[in-house]
Amino acid sequence: MTWILIAVGGAAGALSRYAVDVFVTERLGGFFPFGTLLINVSGSFLLGLLFALAMERGVLSPELRPPLI
Repeated sequence: MTWILIAVGGAAGALSRYAVDVFVTERLGGFFPFGTLLINVSGSFLLGLLFALAMERGVLSPELRPPLI
């Protein structure tokens, strides 16, 4: 079951990254990859936040950690 959740999470992540990149590029133009920058910075922040909450506070169950983190 964990493998399926990881696959679904990966697919959802790829689609959401693409949608954010297209949205930002349409509004700001394509002279600099602002969409990629936004995705990487916000993704790193959210990954760190989820990891800290999961490990230090035990907010996420061990079954949900692999698909979300």
